Amino acid sequence: MASTIEQVIAGLRQALDLLDRARTWQKTASAASADGLAQFTQVTTGSQSPQPPQATEQITKAQRALTKADQELAATQELVKRYLAQLIGDPATPATTPQTDGQSPIRHLTISQQRAVRSLRQQIVNHQTKLDAYRADPSAYDNLGILAGAPTPEIRERIIERRIRHLETEINGFQTQVDVIMREVEP
Repeated sequence: MASTIEQVIAGLRQALDLLDRARTWQKTASAASADGLAQFTQVTTGSQSPQPPQATEQITKAQRALTKADQELAATQELVKRYLAQLIGDPATPATTPQTDGQSPIRHLTISQQRAVRSLRQQIVNHQTKLDAYRADPSAYDNLGILAGAPTPEIRERIIERRIRHLETEINGFQTQVDVIMREVEP
């Protein structure tokens, strides 16, 4: 039971962290939008300051922040769905008591094995969140400008596919490690 509670706490903490980041992006968007609107109003009423590009820049900044907030909220939604699926099977199923046969198999592991399984499962969740966010908007994660600098759309797609494949391979590797540890407790 303790490991289930720890998993609940870890999942909720991660969801809260994602929600905090989304709220930060929304506040940034709100402030940028207000600045952009004020500057746009000055431009359209004939005031000499600020210049139209500055107003456009603020509105663009607001749009980027709203996009980031939407990504964080989507990641949180997916995290909660996966977490519910772990607890009750299907997130669409009405919440009932989790289906167990008395004790979780993880309870039969050593403390070290339990920690390893928890850590690996957390890595799976983290990498799945990254993967979902990357699939939704690869350009948002192009910190080094690799996608932007791709010479052709085909090469850009290959770069995206390679990154997706890499994350999927890591997720599968983590799951394989969990399976190996869990096999040790099978009767």
